[in-house]
Amino acid sequence: MKKTILTSTALAAGLAVSAGAASAQEIRFMCYSDGNECAVYDDLLTRFEEQNEGVDVVVDEVPYQAIVENLPVQLAAGTGPDIAKITDTGGLNEYYLDLAPHVDTGYWDEAFGETLNWYRVGDRDGYYGMHSQLTITGPFVNATLFEQAGVEMPGAGATWEDWAAAATKVAEATDADFPMAIDRSGHRVAGPAVSYGAKLVEDGTGTFEGFGPFAEAFVGWNEDGTMARDVWASQGGGDLCRCGPGIHQWRGGVLLLRLLASRPDG
Repeated sequence: MKKTILTSTALAAGLAVSAGAASAQEIRFMCYSDGNECAVYDDLLTRFEEQNEGVDVVVDEVPYQAIVENLPVQLAAGTGPDIAKITDTGGLNEYYLDLAPHVDTGYWDEAFGETLNWYRVGDRDGYYGMHSQLTITGPFVNATLFEQAGVEMPGAGATWEDWAAAATKVAEATDADFPMAIDRSGHRVAGPAVSYGAKLVEDGTGTFEGFGPFAEAFVGWNEDGTMARDVWASQGGGDLCRCGPGIHQWRGGVLLLRLLASRPDG
């Protein structure tokens, strides 16, 4: 089985090259960008090539959907890249190359700490990738539309039901396209699910305990029009930036620049 060096960007992004991989002369790096990450990596890798004569690192920039859908198939077939920027840190563990013989593990322990465990599964507890980026998840609220609608924005301690009711009033008053939306990914819904009592992890083991109440509310919001259904129901996932002026959008901070760029005044 071909082993692949994988890095993460789920709540992170990273890059690692082993001495063993360098001997292959050509190293292929599958990369996707939320912003300009691939261009930054390309600059770093150009400097790496200058310091390692005879090594050519090829950056293949792909859509995020290719990382989610195509990369696992390629790895299973033994045709995957040498390096990839990923989000499924634990799920791809069987394909990782242990970097321990090629890196200063003491430094990695100190620099990356608990995030190293996100790549480890069972007895495969080596050094498989590193984080270079963490993102946040939270609500982006259109305060302008609240003001135009004359609706008071919910304050501290407000529940998701409070926000849904307020956003619906704003949408009705301003003819906005939708009251609420949640970005389509597991780690985006984790926060709201915890608000409803979901544990996600208990005694070091994943669990769906407490997830039911949020799932019921989420499905209901998609059915009654409170949420932009296209975000989760459309093929390949919806783009919140193309759903029109939403009232309350739960999304990752990495998309902030794209959201700002979509405003009429840029």
